Amino acid sequence: MMPTTDAHPSFWARYGALWRGVPRELAGLLALIVIAQLSFALAWGLVSAGISLLVAFLLGVFVIAGALYLGWGVGWLDTRILRWMGRPEIARPRLVRRPGFVGWLRSIFATPYSWLQLGYVLLPQFAL
Repeated sequence: MMPTTDAHPSFWARYGALWRGVPRELAGLLALIVIAQLSFALAWGLVSAGISLLVAFLLGVFVIAGALYLGWGVGWLDTRILRWMGRPEIARPRLVRRPGFVGWLRSIFATPYSWLQLGYVLLPQFAL
């Protein structure tokens, strides 16, 4: 009698396969924690300085733009680390750059994804 081969691996084979990814996921989580704490402090500093300079000298526009670029960068880095950890690809919109100074302002300030990323850096990371 021929042994039958099961198309589905056993419970212990699947369980062992999950444990093989633990060191990479743990390293990724540790990197994400460090990135979250650094970006949280930097983003709150940029936003508060930008708001206060916006009232006084209109220089706050550039500081807040820096905070929005920080949000884009942290989002990009987080998705790269998640992909390195073996998670599925997350589609990200591209920042459309428009010519001129007003076009630059519109490209960063009028993109909802910029504000979403900044909110991602500022708000939910209070839990850390």
